[in-house]
Amino acid sequence: MDAPTPILAALYRHDPVEAERRAAGAELTLHEAAALGRTERLAELTAAGADLAEPAADGFTALHLACYFGQVEAAAWLLDRDVPLEVEATAARLRPLHAALATPDEAAALALARLLLPHHLEVDAAQTGGYTALHAAAERGSKALAELLLFRGAEGTLRTDDGRTAADLAEGKGHVELAEWLRTRA
Repeated sequence: MDAPTPILAALYRHDPVEAERRAAGAELTLHEAAALGRTERLAELTAAGADLAEPAADGFTALHLACYFGQVEAAAWLLDRDVPLEVEATAARLRPLHAALATPDEAAALALARLLLPHHLEVDAAQTGGYTALHAAAERGSKALAELLLFRGAEGTLRTDDGRTAADLAEGKGHVELAEWLRTRA
């Protein structure tokens, strides 16, 4: 697998200042535009024939990247163009919903989940280790995300490969109230 572009590498290092510096005046690739939330550039590239489902060198699609970096507008733009939702990126089997729940910005994670879930995706799809979106929501301590996922059909009793439920993960991270709440929903 090839290394990510310098712009994507800066974003993966959580250095948005460096990413923006490198992006200034550059002709962004499809994946860079998605990760930076540049919908105008996405439109230009699409008009020029870019394949929105094409994975980047690291295996992530434009939708994965928009979700991972909390780019709600770019994700909405991509979803409006019917990009594939169930693509598993990398050997970790990450799907766009997993990427959305990994974004550090809680509000963006919730907005992205609200965008993705109405598209009838597999809410309990597991990434490597058996982690589902509900496991991720519990681990980050987000009752709002957990409620949304359960409302959309997530199964609260699923276990990771090492036997932990979402409630177990929440409790392990010190989110005791959420763990107790999840146990009443299982």
